[in-house]
Amino acid sequence: MVAVSCSRTAYAEVPPRVEYALAPLDGGLNEIVMQLIGWAADHHDEIRADRSRAVERALRRGPVLSA
Repeated sequence: MVAVSCSRTAYAEVPPRVEYALAPLDGGLNEIVMQLIGWAADHHDEIRADRSRAVERALRRGPVLSA
């Protein structure tokens, strides 16, 4: 298990902006995170389309009532 520590900086701007940074000890994760960001960028259109389909399915099902 790897302990991950990061800092989060939120800026009071419109539109909102948040920055995350890995602590120096966790810098080894940088390459992995950059690969994940690259993958997400490469598949952005597919991810958005899938999210849209999921929202449409959820809207067709209607509200979920809990007991």
